[in-house]
Amino acid sequence: MINYNNENGRSMIEMLGVLAIIGVLSVGGIAGYTKAMMKYRINKTIEQITLIAGNVRTFFANQKTISLRFNKDGPQDEASEKIVRKARLVPEEMMYLNGDGEIVYLVSTFGERFFVIGSPSSKFFSLYFYNLPQEACIELLSHDWNNANASAISVNGGEYLTFFLPVNVDDAVKACDYINRSLDSNGDYNVSILFDYTGDMTDAVNETKEILSKL
Repeated sequence: MINYNNENGRSMIEMLGVLAIIGVLSVGGIAGYTKAMMKYRINKTIEQITLIAGNVRTFFANQKTISLRFNKDGPQDEASEKIVRKARLVPEEMMYLNGDGEIVYLVSTFGERFFVIGSPSSKFFSLYFYNLPQEACIELLSHDWNNANASAISVNGGEYLTFFLPVNVDDAVKACDYINRSLDSNGDYNVSILFDYTGDMTDAVNETKEILSKL
């Protein structure tokens, strides 16, 4: 007797089931990749902050003040250009270069503008990050900055400013809610970390606002 193998392929229902499974796995993979990339960028930013703070202190080790001053034209002045950029106090990956290899401006791991700025009184210097994702804002506020010896963290131009670090997660979430409000109004938002400040908090708020008004 001759046996015939009757295989006519998969049914449409079976194929749709396979496609549905592939779709679910793809969505899960993309979500996992996005979460992993966010974690990587946040960790990289924390490493960069610690490195930059150390570089600035080392550069000014023989001076009494951190003289990263700015003039009426804002941070793109001679001091920032010569000290921060030409002295290369930031990691290479944060430098946006032109065709001649000159540093045009600085960027964070999230692709947004970044500044290293000295206070008008030269009592402290700050690292300013613009348009950080909310997850990154929360992580920076709640991170223990003992290794970098940070003095304070300011959110959205002093709307939130604390000298008590690290910030607990619940307070960090509330402080970083400004991102949602800024997105609704299509505005910019920022997180700045202050270093080596020993003065009055009111003065720090005023100086922070003065700096941001020139950015």
